[in-house]
Amino acid sequence: GTETTWRSDFLIEHRFAPLETIFPTSMAVRNAQWKYIKSLQPSGVFEELYNLAQDPFEINSVVSVPANADVLNQLRTRLTELQSE
Repeated sequence: GTETTWRSDFLIEHRFAPLETIFPTSMAVRNAQWKYIKSLQPSGVFEELYNLAQDPFEINSVVSVPANADVLNQLRTRLTELQSE
């Protein structure tokens, strides 16, 4: 009898098995338009951002485009929120 709301984004985590760690080596948050990926690499943290409406095959990361700074910060925050749930 009550209406259910659907989630608007979700968390993706990947653990690289040979490292035998409980911590994800990459994590992402995806919504209808954007996908933000954060990877932990030996050289440091690597970030990617894709506008799925314009680039559905995730070919060109737009993480360094200044016009996307607000979206990037929102998705960074959302990733942290989802990981803590």
